[in-house]
Amino acid sequence: MRQFIRNVSLVKFTLISTGILLLLLAILVSKGMYQAFQARAQAASDTYLIAVIDAVEKIAHNHAVERGLTAGFLGNPTDAAFDKVRGQRTKADASVNALNALLRDPLADELQLSVEFRPLFQIIEGKDALRAQVNNKQGAAAFGFYSNLNATAIATATSLMLYVNDVQAKASLSQAILFARLKERLGQFRGKTNGVLAKKVLAPAVEEELKFYVSEIALLQSQLTDKLQGDIKSQFSSVMSSSTSREIADISATLTSGNPNFNGLPSSGEWFPLATKQIGDVKGLLDKTWVDIGVIAAKTRSGASTLVAVNIILIVISASVLIILYYVLNSVLRKQLKSLTDKLDQISESGDLTIDVKLTSQNELGVISQSIGKTVMALTDLIVGLSQSIQVSSLLSEELSKSTVVMLKDAGNTQQKASNIATAIEEMSVTSSEIARGAVETLDASKQLDQLSVNTIEANDKTGDAMVRLHTEMQDVEKSVAAMEKQVTEITSILDTINTLSDQTNLLALNAAIEAARAGEHGRGFAVVADEVRKLASASRASSDQISTLLSSLQQANIDVVEGVSRNAEFAKSIVDITKEGEVNAKQAQDAAVLVESLANTSSASAEQQAVTSMEVAKDILSVQEASEHEVEIAKNLAELAEKMKDNNDMLKRTMANFTFAEPE
Repeated sequence: MRQFIRNVSLVKFTLISTGILLLLLAILVSKGMYQAFQARAQAASDTYLIAVIDAVEKIAHNHAVERGLTAGFLGNPTDAAFDKVRGQRTKADASVNALNALLRDPLADELQLSVEFRPLFQIIEGKDALRAQVNNKQGAAAFGFYSNLNATAIATATSLMLYVNDVQAKASLSQAILFARLKERLGQFRGKTNGVLAKKVLAPAVEEELKFYVSEIALLQSQLTDKLQGDIKSQFSSVMSSSTSREIADISATLTSGNPNFNGLPSSGEWFPLATKQIGDVKGLLDKTWVDIGVIAAKTRSGASTLVAVNIILIVISASVLIILYYVLNSVLRKQLKSLTDKLDQISESGDLTIDVKLTSQNELGVISQSIGKTVMALTDLIVGLSQSIQVSSLLSEELSKSTVVMLKDAGNTQQKASNIATAIEEMSVTSSEIARGAVETLDASKQLDQLSVNTIEANDKTGDAMVRLHTEMQDVEKSVAAMEKQVTEITSILDTINTLSDQTNLLALNAAIEAARAGEHGRGFAVVADEVRKLASASRASSDQISTLLSSLQQANIDVVEGVSRNAEFAKSIVDITKEGEVNAKQAQDAAVLVESLANTSSASAEQQAVTSMEVAKDILSVQEASEHEVEIAKNLAELAEKMKDNNDMLKRTMANFTFAEPE
């Protein structure tokens, strides 16, 4: 597709575009023409259907009149009445023939109307047999037959209305069907009422029929009042509210009251013309509606035909305008393209940039030619500038060649110096590594000394803590021994009291024994008790003496313990003081070890930093050496580039000689 677009000229592209436009226009026109012809066909179909529906309504009307005249003949079988019946039969048959003539139109087969008319024609086929019965004055079934025929005709007309396309015509047809149904009900009511008034007898079945007709008439009247608009509505209201209609309504109310008084009712001869006048008024409104429907159909058909003609005229005008526009556009494009192409060919062949390629037109090609002219001017300026640049470039290439020689020499010197510096830096890096290694060993020794100081401090701390606890416990023991000595003293005091009590008890027992001896036989038992008490007092004194001896020994032992505890407490205190001095010495050793470690770290870090710095300097020197080598390569490349620039300038000078342009002043 892209290759095709590139190969197609502007003129051909315009021709193709115009052809596509004409094709699209033809499609749109065809669619419009199809719709216009379809609208005209629908208008023709609607006109035909309206004529058919009108013919069907006329069949219903003529047979309704025949029904009324037949009823009059059967009620009063005179020759004059029979002549009227025969005359109406002719009209009814003519309406059937008119319908048959319309149904022979090809549109009937196209619309498949035969299905709609089959029930109506089946009823019409029995009409001759019924007429023969009427001729023999045996028409009991006549009213029902004609009523059925008319109802079927109106139903057929209603079905045909669905085939109509025009909305306005369909609405008017709906009104016409309602008028026809109202006229039919009025005719049925007229016939039944005429028979009742003639016989002056109202059977219950006939009364129910009359009530049904009255309700149907009222319903149809209400529907027409709702549907009708404008003058036709006013005329219908006038007909239904006229004196004739009011009189008929009064007669209807009397007949359907249940017990009518026939003396107050008109005769059949008076009734029939009265009802016929009302039916005639309704028939007049129906005929007017049919006239309006015909006008609507004619306007629709005329409008459709006009639309077809207008479309044809527009097609011709549009095609003519497009052809003229294409011819003018093609001529202008060809002429201007040829002029522009010739000038561009001259420039390309001769290289003469002084040729003016601008066109005098203000269309797109004129704008393009002006842009091309600006491009040529810009190209001229470019070539002039290029010529000047070539001269400057030649001078620069010579200077570049000289500078390249100097750069090559300097780069060689830089490369040699960088090599010497790299060797010295490498030796300094080895020395720095040895210093760093010695600093690391010193750091390890200082760390071991630091750890030993830490262990010594921890041992001194533990010893000091133990001595402090021992001193505290010795003080507690000393306090306990002092308390025990106090308790022993208290016990000794208590024993002295017990000894005193024992002596007194012994003395009392002796006195008691003396008194018992004085009493003789009566005091013997008391003497025994006193003797026992004295023995107990002696035993108690002996026990307290033993306890006193033990307490004296215990008191001496407490004194020894107190002295030993005091000596141990003083010794523990001296050990704590010695431990604290050892802790201070250990901390001083630790601080010295930390200082040594810090110095070793600093020395190691400095040595490592020096080694790293030496390595970085060595790398930088190596980079300098590589850069100097690269500089040598660049200098060589610049020398080659200067030579190529010289060759390129020579070639550009030869190329510039092919163009003709105005030198700037």
